[in-house]
Amino acid sequence: MPRPKTVERGVARKMYVEEGYTPAQIADKLKISQSGVAKWVKKYGWLEQREQHLGGRKSVHERAQAILRAKLAELEEMKPEDITPGLIDSVTKLYKIVDRARETVGLFESAVVVAEEFVPFVRRRVPDEKTRAVIFEVWEEFLEKVKD
Repeated sequence: MPRPKTVERGVARKMYVEEGYTPAQIADKLKISQSGVAKWVKKYGWLEQREQHLGGRKSVHERAQAILRAKLAELEEMKPEDITPGLIDSVTKLYKIVDRARETVGLFESAVVVAEEFVPFVRRRVPDEKTRAVIFEVWEEFLEKVKD
């Protein structure tokens, strides 16, 4: 029978490599330390495994761009009264940030780069809570699709 730590590490690896969870999310879900998960990522080469699983840096970047293009196309199909300038501007900014992040090492790092600029931008530029909720919903959709 495998030791509990080995099983835990196997579950954490699957969550990180195949499901796209961050070390913080894994630590929270498995009730283990984030620094321990980060050490496993480095020690066992999980970042490289994740990139390989996702098809490499270039394809992740291309997929991210395609998702954002599709979201922009959806916005173009919406009724004008349902679209706010803040929503359009935010999604456009997200696209530009992802484009600038194309040289980033992996998916997690790209998401961090994007979130560091996107979330504060939305909070500053979109005063309406309902619109912000829609924007963050788009952001979550984006992350889920990139993870797939």
